[in-house]
Amino acid sequence: MTVRAKAIYKPDEVDYMQLVADMAQELANCAYDVHTYLTTMPGQREKHLGGPLPGGFYTERQMKYVMKGIREGYIVVPYQRTADLVRSWTVGPVQREGDTLSVQIYQDPSLAPYGPYVQDPRVRPAMHDDWPTPDSAKQELEARIVERLRAVGRKYGAG
Repeated sequence: MTVRAKAIYKPDEVDYMQLVADMAQELANCAYDVHTYLTTMPGQREKHLGGPLPGGFYTERQMKYVMKGIREGYIVVPYQRTADLVRSWTVGPVQREGDTLSVQIYQDPSLAPYGPYVQDPRVRPAMHDDWPTPDSAKQELEARIVERLRAVGRKYGAG
């Protein structure tokens, strides 16, 4: 998953170098806001054990697998959050190409290979629907980001 933000600027008899520097700084600030949004873990939610077998299991096979995993130590009860998914998100540096500034917010799959199953709305199951996604970040933050970048432009009479 990659989230990108761009700000296009054009020189208009203003302090061009300072405008670019301020715009780059505000774009970086906005990128960190998106990063914060994407890395905010939802609260722990109550487990709903609804299976017919003791412990809420649905099948004997499922129950045997879990009990074996607990005995052998690869399943830990209660589940401990690792925050690997949170640490997997990174904000890259602001890049300048011609008259475009861009910043990339990306997820490192080596830290959390399960990331798409939790934060990609096209892949994740309903059990992870409380995690923020790049799409929800866009819907939630886009207007505020655009306004913040326009405010920098207005400061220099370019907006």
